[in-house]
Amino acid sequence: AEQGHTGAQNAAASAYSSGQGVDKNDEEALRWWRRAAEKKSAEAEFNIGYAYLTGEGVAADPVEALAWMTRAAGQGYADAQYMLARFYTEGLGTAPDPRRAIDWLESAAGKNHAPAMMMLGDAYLDGLGVAPSKTEAYYWYARAAELDAAYAEERDLLRAEITPRDVIEIQRRLMSR
Repeated sequence: AEQGHTGAQNAAASAYSSGQGVDKNDEEALRWWRRAAEKKSAEAEFNIGYAYLTGEGVAADPVEALAWMTRAAGQGYADAQYMLARFYTEGLGTAPDPRRAIDWLESAAGKNHAPAMMMLGDAYLDGLGVAPSKTEAYYWYARAAELDAAYAEERDLLRAEITPRDVIEIQRRLMSR
């Protein structure tokens, strides 16, 4: 880590953040994440943003959290893209912007991020930033359930609310990806 290896810097930061193998020290974790972020580590940028969101090692600051998450998301970091969607959905550090939230969810879902797929399904179910569509909600719930069985319940509950023809069409879409 001292020699500037970003992987080692992120590992040191994670160890200090969790207290694994060293005494837990959020300030020291941030110091290492900042060093990795200087080298454009998306993982470090995400973790700094999360620290500002939660107030771990720094004063909570949703605007600063948004800035760091945006940097990480811009590098394609799926966890940051998902978190940005939550920022824009909930109005954390910015005005709510459901359409921007959808854009970030689609980016994260394109990287097989199951929580983003679930949130995208929720958006379609509720018509948040998109036209409401139970079939699209089902599609995204089904995609998430393929990655994590814990998401199958939502998919299965919604299945009773769409037509058998829609279920077959969605199965075709899932198989043709």
